[in-house]
Amino acid sequence: MTCKVCGHINEYTALRCNNCSSSLLESASESLKGTSKSKTAYKKTGLFSSIVNREDAEKMAKDCGQGFFVLAIIQGAVALLFAPFMLIDAVLLAVGGYFVAYKQSRVAAICMLILSLVGLVLTTLNKMGHDLGGGNNIILSLIFTYAAIRAVEATFKLDRESKIVS
Repeated sequence: MTCKVCGHINEYTALRCNNCSSSLLESASESLKGTSKSKTAYKKTGLFSSIVNREDAEKMAKDCGQGFFVLAIIQGAVALLFAPFMLIDAVLLAVGGYFVAYKQSRVAAICMLILSLVGLVLTTLNKMGHDLGGGNNIILSLIFTYAAIRAVEATFKLDRESKIVS
């Protein structure tokens, strides 16, 4: 066991350093727990990460915008296969995704939130038995709504940060 005070390498069973007589118990307990002050804390990434600074907000806006692009591709594929009128939704998702990801537009983020909430309400009503048109995938609707909420949060934090800097 290595002494933290003087760096002397001691026997594993030693309680005190043979060189400087410092206690080795603290070093032993840290090595058993696996805790080290040099390790960094785990940080969540993606849509579940916290937005602390401008870089986090920019990354969140970009991630949400790219998520909207993925939803636009899914919507476009479904539209081409089953219902061409759904291409309008795919175009709206793609345009909104562009403005959220690359322009950090608050207006686009709010429009995406409104679109997602309308889709969530329609999907929920469709699941309850009302045939109002639209989809039946409640999970996809919930993901879209959560991404839109995070996009609004990110774009508003970016705006706040830019006012503080000015």
